[in-house]
Amino acid sequence: MSVHPNKSSGKITSPNPNVITPAWVRIPEAIRLSGLCRSTIYNLIAAGKVKSFTNKVQPDCQRGTRLISYASLVSYLENAYAESTGALLNAEMGEAE
Repeated sequence: MSVHPNKSSGKITSPNPNVITPAWVRIPEAIRLSGLCRSTIYNLIAAGKVKSFTNKVQPDCQRGTRLISYASLVSYLENAYAESTGALLNAEMGEAE
């Protein structure tokens, strides 16, 4: 499933409206969907900018499957895009004066 910015709203959407977006994705899928590297995704998780949890089969397990909230990942990307375009617009406005 590929995602792209919607030209009218700027929101990230699926090109096919019939595709169901997942609630949670694994790290490799988050990398593929976002284009961010694995270490950046882990840094975002550590900073609390992207929601995630480790799904452990048994409570006493040390290992599990790391899942990332798809909605929080998209929200982070949309905010980062808005901040970067806002910064560009502000820089251009400063040059025009």
